Amino acid sequence: MVTIKDIAREADVSFTTVSNVIHGNTKRVSAGTVERINEIMKKRGYVPNMGARALVGSKTKLIAFAYQSYQPVAESNVMEDTFVSQLTGELERCIHEADYDMMLTFVDSQNGMVAAAQRWNADGIVVLGATPQQCTRLLEATQKPIAFIDCSLEDGSESIRKNYVTVTLDDRAAAYEMTKYLIACGHKKIGFVCRTTVEYKNPDSLRREGYT
Repeated sequence: MVTIKDIAREADVSFTTVSNVIHGNTKRVSAGTVERINEIMKKRGYVPNMGARALVGSKTKLIAFAYQSYQPVAESNVMEDTFVSQLTGELERCIHEADYDMMLTFVDSQNGMVAAAQRWNADGIVVLGATPQQCTRLLEATQKPIAFIDCSLEDGSESIRKNYVTVTLDDRAAAYEMTKYLIACGHKKIGFVCRTTVEYKNPDSLRREGYT
């Protein structure tokens, strides 16, 4: 098995220099040396130990992605949802380009999202489809930066902390415009199909409001 010492010997640098490159501490390492070490690690198939990396410093270079499934995870293949699978692929690509790794989990309970966030030692969390209550609990349970996708946060969430962002669209207005267009085309019997009838705010409920 290839070790850091092997990489250092081939690159003709110290053990500490290789360790610094692995952990991203390259301010005092020349660009040429960083490139040489990375090339040797790639050639030798060296894979840094993520557990050791987390112990060395506060950065783990991990981004966690958690999806709140509407169906029991054990009874369904979440990745059959084209939106979820395409989003997962794009997230992984962007995270990889930023020299991070992605951890992925699907949860189907109110407590699962918070439990996963507390269990992971990640530098940041991406959350898809969480309920307003889950979002609040996540903001309270961890201080990690969070990006909420297609999540409706409870009023006053910004008072809990500031290091989070929401990525969504105006589902109500979008559904209203689509329905308005169909009516303008002369259609009178317009149906609305959604995947859930839950009462809390989510994309489906907001679209239903726009439709009605």
